[in-house]
Amino acid sequence: MTAFSPQELDERASLISREFDGIFPPYEAFYIQSIAYAASRAQRAFERFDVAHALRDSDVNQVSAAHEALGHSAALSRFFWPSKLGGKASEASRSLKATRATKLREAFALTDDSPLKERRHNPLSNSEA
Repeated sequence: MTAFSPQELDERASLISREFDGIFPPYEAFYIQSIAYAASRAQRAFERFDVAHALRDSDVNQVSAAHEALGHSAALSRFFWPSKLGGKASEASRSLKATRATKLREAFALTDDSPLKERRHNPLSNSEA
């Protein structure tokens, strides 16, 4: 199998951004399923944490549940607000991620007020926690 050249990859990324709002139609179901999976796994892990905490289960079980919940939440965050890291990525690749994220945020009715957007710290820690 022949690898695509960087130029061909950029052309394809630009085409998908321009013509399909960042998601090639046959792959749209994959994104929806991936988001639903990550959301359900995060929810279940948060529920397991709540139960473990209420039952004063071991610290290991509580931390494990919290870690899993946060990991799946981080995955969700990256679908809707892609990482700006990866400085070696081309402009076409960065544009594709941004366009796809916009489409997904619109499809799932997420705004910039979503807790999934904030990655730096607990937004409640300064005033309400």
